[in-house]
Amino acid sequence: MSYGTLSANPINHYNKISYTLSGTAHTIHVFKTDPRTEGIAPAVYETGSKKKLSEMNPPLDVIGRAANVMAKTNGNVMGNTGTSGDAFYGIFYVNNQLYQNGESRTSNAIDCSFRSYPCFCIKTDGSVVIRWFESNYKFSLALPYCKSIISGSAALVFDSQNVFEGSIQSFDNHIIYNKDNSEDSTCHYNSSNFAGTLSNNNARTFLGHKSDGSFLMVVCESISILNGAKLMCDLGCDYAINLDGSTPSQMRVSKNYLNNVPGASAGKVTTTGSDSTYYGTAIAAYKLP
Repeated sequence: MSYGTLSANPINHYNKISYTLSGTAHTIHVFKTDPRTEGIAPAVYETGSKKKLSEMNPPLDVIGRAANVMAKTNGNVMGNTGTSGDAFYGIFYVNNQLYQNGESRTSNAIDCSFRSYPCFCIKTDGSVVIRWFESNYKFSLALPYCKSIISGSAALVFDSQNVFEGSIQSFDNHIIYNKDNSEDSTCHYNSSNFAGTLSNNNARTFLGHKSDGSFLMVVCESISILNGAKLMCDLGCDYAINLDGSTPSQMRVSKNYLNNVPGASAGKVTTTGSDSTYYGTAIAAYKLP
């Protein structure tokens, strides 16, 4: 099913294209990885140690060297965009280190809830799944199969389906979102999660995975979460999440990966985001060492 029209299909690395939906054109920035030679990983900075996006990279044990980073976007929602406050919300896992809500964890014990931030789990076999962990037992069973975990504020696409249409169930048998009853508290989401912002247009950052093993990092200059789910479906994602939006939305691309897009130069390629914003998490695309 196609919801809208893309001006071009994204190719490997940076693309600036238009997405037209219901007569409205949206400018989107897409960075696509080559599944044969490239991957993604989170950069995580705890509360009190946030960094500007230009300064953030995943651990060198993961990426080999900083020069291997091709592009990056902001990560998940923070307590605020200054240097203080919670660095990030949700669960992150990288280089065998677990983090939750701005702090590192010394064990696999986490705060679990089926109503918590969804986990975009990159598995050791290269596939992706989105999970909500209801217990530490379930989390401990899943963690050995995860290469990294990235939290988002909302799932958009689950098993190639738009989560806001129909009654899409997660693997824990909870409906993700009940479009016929936005107050349904038995779902992973209801209206209290979004405070009425599902239909609001704003700068947005999305992360998606395709069945061929490629990842898509996407920044849209103005779109709603509902339409963002349609966009990620039209981009061919089997799983996709919403990251932080509004002021923090930003994409940066290294000079060798710009695809000669007119007007693009190394550094920040979006009109959104601020060079002075401090982040707790970022998502980086990198060449495999």
